Amino acid sequence: MQLYLAAPPEQLHTARKYTNYLAHAAYRIGPGGSLTARTLPQPLRGGLMMLSDREAEAIPDTHRLCREILRECGRRSYSGVTADFEEPVSADRAALLEQLEVLLRMNRRILFVPEAYGAHTVSASVVIDTALSGGTLQGRLKEAADRYGGARLALD
Repeated sequence: MQLYLAAPPEQLHTARKYTNYLAHAAYRIGPGGSLTARTLPQPLRGGLMMLSDREAEAIPDTHRLCREILRECGRRSYSGVTADFEEPVSADRAALLEQLEVLLRMNRRILFVPEAYGAHTVSASVVIDTALSGGTLQGRLKEAADRYGGARLALD
């Protein structure tokens, strides 16, 4: 099992004391559906790109955004992308993740998607929130495994 620690750029130094497996919380969908990033150290390599959709507009060209994401993954040697999507499920985000899944898989990279988008992907890892307000974690995980397959589950 691989564990990643999500860290914004200003906490990278502290996060690296605990692990080299980092999800870089520095990326978001910006104006016009472009990839925007906070400043990261130039020599930074490895880990995951963590992509937020917080307050993002609709994505007019998902193909272009996928290419931008893939280019950044190559430049930084990221092993994949985790879609940290918090906005309501939308058709443009679903299309982005469907296309991104294929491109990342072709380039031997992984994709993590929120559970709300699990049905929109075929092989992406589905992130299951383990904070429960009722029931048991075992029951929650069994339900998710029945729905997506145990091999696709990732825990948050």
